[in-house]
Amino acid sequence: MLILGGSSEVIEGSNRRGERRVRDLLLESFGGPTADERWFALYGVHVRQLAALTAAEQDTGMGHLRELDFLVIDRTRGFLALEVKGGELRLCGNGQWESRGGGSDWAPARNPLEQVVGATSSLLRRIEGKLGSTFKPSWIWKSPCLALPFTDRISAALPLDWHPDLVATASHCESAAAFERWIEGVFGYVDAHAAERRDPRGNDHATRSRWVPAAPIPRRAHRTRAGRAAHAPGPRAA
Repeated sequence: MLILGGSSEVIEGSNRRGERRVRDLLLESFGGPTADERWFALYGVHVRQLAALTAAEQDTGMGHLRELDFLVIDRTRGFLALEVKGGELRLCGNGQWESRGGGSDWAPARNPLEQVVGATSSLLRRIEGKLGSTFKPSWIWKSPCLALPFTDRISAALPLDWHPDLVATASHCESAAAFERWIEGVFGYVDAHAAERRDPRGNDHATRSRWVPAAPIPRRAHRTRAGRAAHAPGPRAA
């Protein structure tokens, strides 16, 4: 896969081992960097320019939600917004994320799911703003997803808005072939569940477009699949 932005020298010289790992996997996947141009990815400055905050957003102090690492693009199906975390992460039963690295103890961490949803929301607004109101991001938008190359597994159930297929752990990052299968799996999951999903701005495209995002809704109450039955509505009155 061809990658635009983020030279190997820049990435190797930074403290971003997770992004380095994912970049290497993407480069080797889908036929490598010299394959046809169906698949490519944007990284670094190219993504930051697309997702740049407006002046109004900067005034609201929302900048901490606007980090985004890669856009993985299939010209025939749309793009994935990919957030990468280089440390080891775990999700506690109360919904709090924790991270550690380099032998350190576990410490509270920002919610990576909210990060990628917030960044994607900003990106979609910027694209729509640049191309005009007649353009619908749902035509090209697929899903946010998360790569945790050095996390063996997620230790607690994900929120209902997130499916495990949208998260790559260490086993998915063992080789380019495994990572490629995960990416294809994300696209497959999105297409199979399109009618159930909404974009991060809360717009329901289920009846208007086949490019329906598999996007979690940010900042909803944390509910796990284990609690689905407890929250299920009762039978409807006759």
